[in-house]
Amino acid sequence: MTIAKSVITMSILIRETRHWLRHSIDAVANGRDQWRSARQQRRVERLLASNLSHRTYDDDATFDRLQARFPTRPAYAYDAYSCWQRGIERAGRLIKHLGIGEPGLHVLEVGCGDGMLGAVLHGYGHQVTLCDLEDWRDPRAAAIAFHPADVDKAIDLPKASFDVICSYNSFEHFNDPAATLGHFVPLLRPQGRIYLEFGPLYTSPWGLHAFATIRLPYPQLIFSPAFIEQKLREVGIHTLGRASESLQPLNQWRLREFTGLWKGSGCTVEHHETGKNVRFLDLVLEFPQAFCAIDLRYEDLVTEHIAVTLRR
Repeated sequence: MTIAKSVITMSILIRETRHWLRHSIDAVANGRDQWRSARQQRRVERLLASNLSHRTYDDDATFDRLQARFPTRPAYAYDAYSCWQRGIERAGRLIKHLGIGEPGLHVLEVGCGDGMLGAVLHGYGHQVTLCDLEDWRDPRAAAIAFHPADVDKAIDLPKASFDVICSYNSFEHFNDPAATLGHFVPLLRPQGRIYLEFGPLYTSPWGLHAFATIRLPYPQLIFSPAFIEQKLREVGIHTLGRASESLQPLNQWRLREFTGLWKGSGCTVEHHETGKNVRFLDLVLEFPQAFCAIDLRYEDLVTEHIAVTLRR
């Protein structure tokens, strides 16, 4: 019995020692990454504040070298399962941030795309209206009310008729986000809420939204628009799950512009968070003049996504 107890005690000590070692190694690695990230941030901030002139690096060899350096990114899938799974995940985040656990609310989704978020919310018990410039909904969302609209110009729906207005991965594409948000607010009932989640923002690593065929980060800044257009003709454009003649439009707004929009909306900002990506700052330092003299800040280069909740 004593030997058995000793063996058990020794096993526990070994397990705890291994756990402590793993924790210590992870802590050291995290500390190293944070130190490296802070060091890179300081270097990038000094670069952006420098007097270097702006230039792009339009060169076939440079483009090809960078294309070869980075792997193909996972595809944003539009098969039946992926659309359903994405709808469930988005509904979960909406319920989490807004606390809309009880069914029966009137919900408007703008920029609905495949419509599967609306299908999930409808199945949950909410009254859903879908809105987009074009109707390309999944057949499983075809029975839900659909309202076609160019939301930059107007949304012809009854005022004060919705408890929730939501939009996923669309606000970076609207030509005039201020006008669009101005059309949202009157549609809300008193105390109604707007939930927006979108990205990548234009000046973040994947802000060109061409990552299905252009694998390198920051191409929209490293190269000129004319050069990028030429390369897109060569490598092709694949967006919304299919080949296309052009990229989706981008408003090129910066984080500070969106932040100012929320504050000036006349709504209360209940929740605001951003997702950052600092993995590719080496490219900023490798092609410094591409990022200089165009009013960029460090936050513009690393802020990929925004999520915000506004209450009327």
